[in-house]
This record gives sequence, C-alpha cells and structure tokens, in this order.
Amino acid sequence: MINSSKNKILLSWQAPEYHQRERHPDWEWLVSIIALVAIILAMIFKNFLFALIIFLGSSSLILLERRHPSWPKIDLTDKGVRVGSDFYSYETVRSFWVEDNKDIDVLVLHSGRAIFPYIHIYFNDVDPQEVQRILAKYLPEIKPHDTIVDKIGEYFGF
Repeated sequence: MINSSKNKILLSWQAPEYHQRERHPDWEWLVSIIALVAIILAMIFKNFLFALIIFLGSSSLILLERRHPSWPKIDLTDKGVRVGSDFYSYETVRSFWVEDNKDIDVLVLHSGRAIFPYIHIYFNDVDPQEVQRILAKYLPEIKPHDTIVDKIGEYFGF
C-alpha cells in the first residue's frame, strides 16, 4: 500500500463498484424453483452435501443480487490507480484497456494475477479518451481476451 499523500492525483471520479443489471421481477422465483428442483433431485440420489451446496449457492446468488453497489472514489495518480481503499501500482499492473460501451464505460486493468486477473473500473461522467491519455503514459494499452467464464457470465447477465 502506497501512501496517497505522496501521489499526485491526475484524475478523480466516483463510480459503482459493479454494473447492476435490471432483472425481471420473476428472476428470484426462477432461481428458487431451479434450485428447489436440483435440491430435490440431490436428496433423491442421497447426495446431501450437493443439496446443501445448491441451497447455499442459490441463496447467496439471490442475496448478492439484492445488494446495491457502493460508489468508491477512483483516483488515477502518478504512481497507480486507487479504487476506494485498494491501490494498484503501475508496477504490478501489466496493461490497461478502455471499453467504450453504450451503457457505461469500463477501464480494464490486467493485474497478472492467476485468479481474476482483470480489474473492471466503471465510469460514465469522465471522458474515456482522457483516461486513456493519462494511463498510456504509464502502461501499455492491450485489449484483454474474453475468457469462456466472461462469455458465460455475460450470457446470463452477470
């Protein structure tokens, strides 16, 4: 963690920590019915651990979907990117990419971690070209490859 008092803030904004999609009101019912059927099948086959995992997973999914995103402050500094209390140094980030979407723009940082290597930072009140211009001084701009998990998540609206 780098002390933010030594960092020169080049651009700052607030944005939601994730993009919450509008769900149909029957979405929770559909997830619950599918989970209930799977739990009943798991009980018929006497696989009680699987039934418990399905129950916990579906309950967590519904509870997380009800939660509203927080709006952390994002700072682009001369040393790295700060998202709320998290700091991503330019030394640890491999590259960046600015996705110019019609709904909300996304800054994608490639951290190089094995699990969840891409950090998505949303913005809509900031000029994407300004973000791109600032970060191009410190990081290479490389378009990330969509993984199969990304494509499945996008298909199901996550």
